[in-house]
Amino acid sequence: MNLIEAILKLLKNGDLIQKIASLLGIGEEQAGKAVSAAVPSILAGLAGAASKPGGASGIANAISQLDPSQFDNAASQVAGGTAAAEQGGNLLGSILGGAGMGQLGSVLSRFTGVNEGAIGKLLGLLGPIVLGAIGKNSKGLDAGSIGGLLAGQKDNIAAALPGGLGKMLGSAIPGLSGVLGSAADTVGSAARTTANAAMNAPREVQASGSSAMKWLIPALLVVAAILLLPKMLRKASDTAAVAKEQADGMVSATTQRTKIISGATGS
Repeated sequence: MNLIEAILKLLKNGDLIQKIASLLGIGEEQAGKAVSAAVPSILAGLAGAASKPGGASGIANAISQLDPSQFDNAASQVAGGTAAAEQGGNLLGSILGGAGMGQLGSVLSRFTGVNEGAIGKLLGLLGPIVLGAIGKNSKGLDAGSIGGLLAGQKDNIAAALPGGLGKMLGSAIPGLSGVLGSAADTVGSAARTTANAAMNAPREVQASGSSAMKWLIPALLVVAAILLLPKMLRKASDTAAVAKEQADGMVSATTQRTKIISGATGS
């Protein structure tokens, strides 16, 4: 189960992004990009919290305060507007801490270009939805189940974070780089491998082409010779025939002149 895909699919269905944009006072396109950056960032923060002693229990406690259908009723969370955002921000802050919320909001604001006030409101709107998704998909509300679920999402989180955001989060939020480090390295390594393959492909094709040309040119010359030889032979034969006709004509003309001269001289 990829929590990020499930959450983003829910949020981008219908007119939720438009309503979020209106609530934050920004454009719809910018709101969509901010949501796409905020969802994996919130999950990264929760995964970091779950890796600390007592962190998973704190997440379990926060989820227990939500309506069990919180995730499925995401539209009602967005419809709650500023009041719902403030309540959700307090709930998320109880897990990440005031400093953690501030750092997360600051990083997202710098990355998306959305002011920190609007980003804070966005985190408050999305926090309960993300927590609701965790509660719905964990095998139970005990710390072990939630911690295991979040640990299993690390690769998905690293893959979903827009380029450069993971590094910014890791630098700004203590302990988060350790959570995302291995997953981010895996994704980065795969990207580098793909890039290297793309860069080397032209050289490999060129080298392969050079090797092929070593035998292709002689082969083409042989084929050309085979195709042209009959024509060349026919042309040579025709030339010889013409030469023979010309020679025979010259001999005949010479003989005729000789007969005429002999007749004239009486020889």
